[in-house]
Amino acid sequence: MEILQGLTSPEFDTLWMGDHNWCEAPNIRRGGWSGVRKVELETPDGVVPVYLKQQFRHSYRSWTNLFIKQPTALREYRNIRRLHRVDLPTVDVAIFAIKGDTAILGTRALEGYQSLDQLDLDSLTLPQRRELLRSIARCISKLHHHHYQHNCLYPKHIFVRQSDGKWSVKLIDLEKMKRRWRRGAAMKHDLDSLHRRSLMLFNQRDHITFLRAYLKEQKASSTRQRRLLRRFFCHGVIFGSKT
Repeated sequence: MEILQGLTSPEFDTLWMGDHNWCEAPNIRRGGWSGVRKVELETPDGVVPVYLKQQFRHSYRSWTNLFIKQPTALREYRNIRRLHRVDLPTVDVAIFAIKGDTAILGTRALEGYQSLDQLDLDSLTLPQRRELLRSIARCISKLHHHHYQHNCLYPKHIFVRQSDGKWSVKLIDLEKMKRRWRRGAAMKHDLDSLHRRSLMLFNQRDHITFLRAYLKEQKASSTRQRRLLRRFFCHGVIFGSKT
């Protein structure tokens, strides 16, 4: 397979052989490896910072094509495009290429954004903190409204930026995102993952603020909201001791 989007074959080779100062050291799995480094790329908009994911024989098989391996970068590229089509905020692709057993996915750096796990939450006022949680809830609710399950919904994969009192939210790391037939299945899996990974970030009041905003976006009735809040509390999905 060969796909070259945004660069020529010689440019691909130059990028592939470039300085390997990894910001995410290659992890070896799936019979190959995948790593990320930050580079400066010339684009029609000028030189821009880009996070370059490089993969070698880092592949998967889909249910629709069990006999052919495809690079996981291809799955992530397709998922980015799926979110763009439904106007869900995520990264912008600068370049994408597959050449033999190698693949490159370059996404523009999210300038001015911070991952949720790096944000100093204690520096926020209570209204700022609540609006942050509501903005994240709206974004995730929209994801689930379209039946998409992030599958790795951790604070480090939620990037936020504050401007003029409002929060912008973007989701990253879409390699494992998939579509579910039932929105409830996507909701339970992702909210459980987010809760377990944010126990040290948010208190119980924060979780309640987030969940109420999420359910409001889902247009759940007040009765249904109370029922779901009780269910999550009792079963440990949002507020329990499950880790």
